[in-house]
Amino acid sequence: MRFSRWAWAFVVVVGIVLGCRDFAWATGFTFTTIDVPGSNFTAAHGINNSNTIVGTFFGPSTSFNDFAFVTPDQGASFTTYRIPGSAQTTAQGINVAGQIVGNYGVTIGPQFQQFHGYFTTNQGATFTTIEPPGSTFSVAAGINGPSQIVGGYVIGQGNPEHGFLTSDHGSTFTTIDFPGAFQTGAFGVNGAGHIVGFYDDAGLVEHGFLKIGSTFTTLDPPGSTFTDAYGINAAGQIAGTFDNATGPHGFLTSDNGATYTTIDVTFPNSSNTQIFGINDAGYIVGSYFDHNSDLTLGFLGTPQLAAVPEPSTLPLVTSGMIPFAFAVLRRRPRG
Repeated sequence: MRFSRWAWAFVVVVGIVLGCRDFAWATGFTFTTIDVPGSNFTAAHGINNSNTIVGTFFGPSTSFNDFAFVTPDQGASFTTYRIPGSAQTTAQGINVAGQIVGNYGVTIGPQFQQFHGYFTTNQGATFTTIEPPGSTFSVAAGINGPSQIVGGYVIGQGNPEHGFLTSDHGSTFTTIDFPGAFQTGAFGVNGAGHIVGFYDDAGLVEHGFLKIGSTFTTLDPPGSTFTDAYGINAAGQIAGTFDNATGPHGFLTSDNGATYTTIDVTFPNSSNTQIFGINDAGYIVGSYFDHNSDLTLGFLGTPQLAAVPEPSTLPLVTSGMIPFAFAVLRRRPRG
């Protein structure tokens, strides 16, 4: 069945109206500090679609051991936890159901800890270890709505890291290795199963990557000397961190790495911005260095959205776009 010009015009104009009603885009970010009281280091690692944030802090101020935290209200209140029996615990990712992944360290010698990935639904009270068979190190770094988990693992001592994907909370694993890379780690996965992470090339230079199906794409902002891709949302926006001559910066890309936007926390006397997570609404979380306190602090970046036309302006927008719609149709190729 072929559409007439009138039918195509109707489709285009309706699409424009619906887009004006629902579509907005980020023009920048408003930043909020995330700082666990009494800590001497805080980093926000993950954020879900309810804007609940998870991360890691060192504390109390006399301790350098990691604790995990959860804040449902942008840092107004915190719940902190450790995996039972562990010496250190980090929280790396959270999905909309409140399921959290991360890693924990168990002391097995005077100066050595073995690290394991974990999955928890109740902030560490009970947990499932996420660890590929035979591994001596693992971290669960990202989790999506369908509860797919990605991370990294090492087998033996001094061997390269591999990424992994598990869709059944660690019963089975799929290894992820960037083709030809020395080592690979996976950090984030969206609801469509698209995965982001890092790989080291033969020269041990670190690059970000995007994996869609069996296709890998390298992610490197121009001029970068080091790149990690940490998070990806439903719209395909990828967030991460890169180093260049001026230090660490955050980045966003929404076109699979064709273009990049550099993100730096805008507080006075701040530097070393790193982005570790992004949700479907485009909120970002990470860390920055505060020169006033001489501490690393977490942050939430709330997108500043471009203005959306008011309902009363939609007839004007629509009428103004009808000629545009027909101009588009006139240029549609045959077939």
